Amino acid sequence: MGDETTPPKGQSLNTVSEDNGVTDRRSSSNRGCLRFGCLVAFGGFLLVTVASGLSVVILPLFELPWRLATGWWSFLRRWQTAGGSIVWSDVVFAAALVLILIVGGHSSARWIARSRGFDRWKLHSTARSVVAVLMVSVAGIALLGVAHQVFWMATSQSRMTHSTGHEIRGRMQAGNYLRGIALALHEHNGVHLEFPPGGTFRADGTPMHSWVTLLLPLWHEETGGLADRIDLHSPWTSDVNRPAMQQSVPLLNVHSQGPAHTADGYATSHFAANSYVFRPNLAFTEHDVSDGLANTIFLGDVRFRHKAWGDPTNTRDPALGVNRSADGFGSNFAGGTHFLMGDGSVRFLSDRTAPEVLQAMATPDGGEDVDVNARPHRLRNPK
Repeated sequence: MGDETTPPKGQSLNTVSEDNGVTDRRSSSNRGCLRFGCLVAFGGFLLVTVASGLSVVILPLFELPWRLATGWWSFLRRWQTAGGSIVWSDVVFAAALVLILIVGGHSSARWIARSRGFDRWKLHSTARSVVAVLMVSVAGIALLGVAHQVFWMATSQSRMTHSTGHEIRGRMQAGNYLRGIALALHEHNGVHLEFPPGGTFRADGTPMHSWVTLLLPLWHEETGGLADRIDLHSPWTSDVNRPAMQQSVPLLNVHSQGPAHTADGYATSHFAANSYVFRPNLAFTEHDVSDGLANTIFLGDVRFRHKAWGDPTNTRDPALGVNRSADGFGSNFAGGTHFLMGDGSVRFLSDRTAPEVLQAMATPDGGEDVDVNARPHRLRNPK
């Protein structure tokens, strides 16, 4: 009869038992590392989910998991669109560090294993251990990022998500308000045979009044006769004009587009004029826009650094791009922003529109051929 426990020829039963014990310990150690890595990953995901859920009062049930699962992809697309590029020298450096960690860790593990009676330590065990260490490090960095974002969401006026209802309402409101401003601009042109300047200034450079102030008489009912309370012969920041400048103008404040007042208490405008067309102390006519009113930008949405509607410097350069500069045009609406053209039409231009195309649409008499679908050039270090 054969004995299943009989050791191979030349090997004692004690040796076989020791080998089995070593194998069992190594298997147990590997399973422990795997369980620990899974526990860290699950704990990190659970913390992200709980922290994000607590940071928003009302959030659709399925929106949060979807954004957690796919948000990184949309971020990478926006980063790439903005001109981001991979620095391969950093990638090679990181790979070299990982390789050094594996080689050094494997050598150390083999030395420890031999000092404790193990005959050998396999490379795949070192690789699993290194992966576990990297997972713990990444989880720690991610937790710091989550804590930072939770604090930002708790203290910022910006919303974490853009629900469909808010998006539709905001876009419709912005478009309608721009059309209302267009009617006032063309009515001003009909009465005075010219469009208002971007702002008025004294000879010594003292800022006086903005293009909005010159339109106020056309919004007498909407503003409660606000124009009658403004002294056009005094600067807009003077004491006599300050109370009027603190009053909001309905057509200039879009839902969720920004603050209603500046830090100094002046009512803001969520729109700005095109600096190529609305210039200081210089009114213009339709004949000055030789590129055509339908092809020339007059106004646009503003996302950051909102100025008071009475500020005569409330103009911006469209060539800075859409949602690319805090001093340029932009909006909180996904994918782009609104622009009012000279003929009164409103266009929603993508944030991928090339700045050179926007500049061509901004100049009133440049004679450029415009391709709105042109994409921006990739910049290594955009500013």
